[in-house]
Formats: sequence, structure tokens, C-alpha cells
Amino acid sequence: MLSNRDSFEIAASILKAARYGAAKSEIMDAASISYDQLCRYLDLLTATKMVEALSEDGKLYHMTMNGRRFLDSYARMSILINAPRYVERGYGR
Repeated sequence: MLSNRDSFEIAASILKAARYGAAKSEIMDAASISYDQLCRYLDLLTATKMVEALSEDGKLYHMTMNGRRFLDSYARMSILINAPRYVERGYGR
């Protein structure tokens, strides 16, 4: 299990896993999270309309356009945040 991940990183992992539709177990495995974490994050991501259930029983989920926008913004932000480390190590020269 990955450690020291922030909530944005976990949400992004869940969204990537649910990009084209996925079962809860697939999302848990891809995001390396527990079932309790999955339930909390799915509640949040569903409430913010970033994912939606594909089945009435709530076993399959997929990413919505709001989720896609978040994922795109998160990717751009990650590049900006990691850019100073990239330059500090001499890669940008």
C-alpha cells in the first residue's frame, strides 16, 4: 500500500481507475486503498459529480466530465508543483 498520499492523489487514482467504468474491487486494487477508504471517497466523488454509478446496486462506477476536468487540472498542477524539484536536480539546464 502506498503511504503519505494526499486526498487529491487518492481521488485522482480512483478517477483514473473508473475512467471507462470499473467495479469497486477494481478501483480498490488500482488505487491501493481499503474498502472503507473507497466508500468514503466514492461518496465524496459522487456528491461532487466526478463519478457516477453505472448500476443501480452501486457496484460499477465511471468517471464523469467533472471528474475528467479535475483529473486534467490535477495533472497540470502536479507538473507545476514538481517543476522546482526537476530544476533543482539539474534536469532543466
